[in-house]
Amino acid sequence: MRLIVETPGTRLSFDRGVLVIENRQENKITEFPFLHITSLHLFPKVRVSTDVLNYCIRSGIPVFLENTLEVTGLIWAPDYGSITHIRRRQTLLSMSPLRWDIIRRTLIRKNRLRHELIRRLTTQNNLRQLADEILAFDQQIQQAAGAEAIRSAEALASKAFFDVFKQLLPRHCPFERREYRGTHNPVNALLNYGYGMLYKEVTKSLIQAGLDPYMGFMHRHQHNRPALAYDMVEPYRPWIEQLTVRFCRKTDKQTQMTSANGQLSTPFRRHFVRFVLEFLDNTKIRHNDRTKTPRSHIRLDMQQLAQYIKNHDDETLLDSIRHCQ
Repeated sequence: MRLIVETPGTRLSFDRGVLVIENRQENKITEFPFLHITSLHLFPKVRVSTDVLNYCIRSGIPVFLENTLEVTGLIWAPDYGSITHIRRRQTLLSMSPLRWDIIRRTLIRKNRLRHELIRRLTTQNNLRQLADEILAFDQQIQQAAGAEAIRSAEALASKAFFDVFKQLLPRHCPFERREYRGTHNPVNALLNYGYGMLYKEVTKSLIQAGLDPYMGFMHRHQHNRPALAYDMVEPYRPWIEQLTVRFCRKTDKQTQMTSANGQLSTPFRRHFVRFVLEFLDNTKIRHNDRTKTPRSHIRLDMQQLAQYIKNHDDETLLDSIRHCQ
């Protein structure tokens, strides 16, 4: 069980194998046996005793320090065990041309989910025909060699998608093109916020699978950027894009989307965060031939990635690196 504690002022203490959670705002005390806890997630202004942290370390229970958009820290046992083994192979794979097979499959899956998204959200034949054009980039991605060629094909496929995406939105939610940090467009801000929530989920699942989220295959390695999380988030982006369209369709023209400085208004942003969390935690969807919540799908996918990496032996990876030099 993933235990999330996010109410400010909540206190966590240890009592004979039991986690005691004291919520002073509600004057409520809850107890959880550590036996049933697989990970502990603490949000800002939660107070925790070192006895709780020490027990989690001894029991192999990861403690994540996080906020809505990112993992700010992780408390983990110093004995990494088999994690050293898998991360050595992850390092070798990150330098091997075999890594492009993972990236190609990931981007092609994203294209196909975006295609399904459009066909699910509209019955207009012209938009459905435009959606078919997205799949035409699969072959280009499949044949691309190296980071720049793959990025170029992926960028063209994304442009084709967003040309259709903007036509799925209601008129009171204008959207011309994708914009990133600093955007004053509410739809872009919703997408950025939703993607940020996905980055956090993927990062946590990579860590729990024993992988280094900062050692990526396609995205450039930069300080404080979880490159592998950015690589692996791609097939889940259509979830946020679909939620954004549905969320905008539920709002009316009188809804105050932005504040005076052009940023998302706090009530509007909080409503969207709850909308996304409800989807991640409680909605059962079909993905990779299984039906589970999106959060569970991400966790299982990252475990499969870890197993795929472990199945490569060192010599095969070293040979592939030598041949590309």
